[in-house]
Amino acid sequence: VRPGIRSGRRGLAETLIGTAPVSPGARALNESIERQTDARMLRTANRPLAAGRISLPHGILLGLACVIGGGAWLALHTNLVTGTLTLITAFTWLLLSFNAFTRRSLLCVRL
Repeated sequence: VRPGIRSGRRGLAETLIGTAPVSPGARALNESIERQTDARMLRTANRPLAAGRISLPHGILLGLACVIGGGAWLALHTNLVTGTLTLITAFTWLLLSFNAFTRRSLLCVRL
């Protein structure tokens, strides 16, 4: 197994290219799940899915494409462990940030 980030600019660039779409992809999936709750809150009502500017299938497709595409890029251009851990992290965050869980958790921070 090669190290996750090789020395030199090429290794860093490959890692940044693969990592960049994963976070917004996970956020798009989260917004897909929370769209109905987001539509009722003043702070989040203007988000694209909550406001209806993006359809649910498009939001899910875009989110999955970003997360899976970024993870696949990392698996191919760095190593399989890096890609796999990235996917596990994204989907774990998605599971833990799901609003039905966070609204009932003591870890939920009221803003």
